[in-house]
Amino acid sequence: MRIFLFEYVSGGGMIGSTVPADLAHQGAAMLRGLVADFAATGAMVTTLLEPRARIDWPADGEASVTAIRVSDVATLGKAFEKQARAADAMLLIAPESEGRLYDWSLLVERLGVRHLGSTSRAVAICGDKLKLASHLREAGVPCPVTLMADHAAQLPGGGPVVIKPRWGAGSEATYLLADAADSATTSSPQGMVAQRYVPGMPASVSLLMGEDRVFALPAGEQIMLQQQGRLHYRGGRIPLSKELGARAMQLALRAVQSVSGLRGWFGVDMVLGREPQQDFVIEINARMTMSYLGLRAICRDNLAAMLINQPAVDAPPPRFTNQRVSFDWLGRTQLEGGR
Repeated sequence: MRIFLFEYVSGGGMIGSTVPADLAHQGAAMLRGLVADFAATGAMVTTLLEPRARIDWPADGEASVTAIRVSDVATLGKAFEKQARAADAMLLIAPESEGRLYDWSLLVERLGVRHLGSTSRAVAICGDKLKLASHLREAGVPCPVTLMADHAAQLPGGGPVVIKPRWGAGSEATYLLADAADSATTSSPQGMVAQRYVPGMPASVSLLMGEDRVFALPAGEQIMLQQQGRLHYRGGRIPLSKELGARAMQLALRAVQSVSGLRGWFGVDMVLGREPQQDFVIEINARMTMSYLGLRAICRDNLAAMLINQPAVDAPPPRFTNQRVSFDWLGRTQLEGGR
């Protein structure tokens, strides 16, 4: 099988634009892990890389990957179309920033290529944090009220406020402010949104979905660093305790059932409070997430193979060890206990 992996921030994101270093590191880490796992299925992998991108391929995937260098926007578009049409399937890895994930998803659909990820419709809903919050609340899924940042003073209740880009990924330009009035000091070309800060444990659930079945994978804690008002994503720990994990999975499934078109791998970010009624969904990421790197380290099965085959009604769930894994924003993993 021929798999085309397009990881935007390594492939085209640095051509004529600036990509935050955090996103570049995260994208490269996901690309490395996926190359190794797809190669283990016997697939031949093709990817596009910007000339300056340097990725040390995993030893177990190096012989199976062909990296094509692209140097300008025109070359990128032509190379993307050529490789997409030549592949049996492709997986798009891109941030929501500036609508990039949506634009590339739409192009994949126009080319008629088999995509192992979500539809452009799902991406359009989930990638827009303002639209998604409204959608979830209308569906009865607990989600903080979200407004454009210049209307932050109208948020119900008092206390700290989170300000972030309306379209963004990887906690880029995300701020925790003591008061809504401080939101006037933040800005983004994409526009900023405001959410009332929700106290609790930042957590996430990754899911694998096919046409007929969805698997909620072990939930994990998100590691967030607060530094001078900025919030930075720094990795995660998987799994949560049995009780918290069950709560997280239940909430994640409620959220994704409200959005049609989610496929393949995607994640739900949330905050778990002291009690279940204090749990809130924050975002749905209709794309590959960093949790893949932690989960692949404790999974007895090949998650990339499940992406290719996409769960059917009678598909068995993936099997996991009883180990705990931590991973950082560079994709480095560390296992703890169990077997």
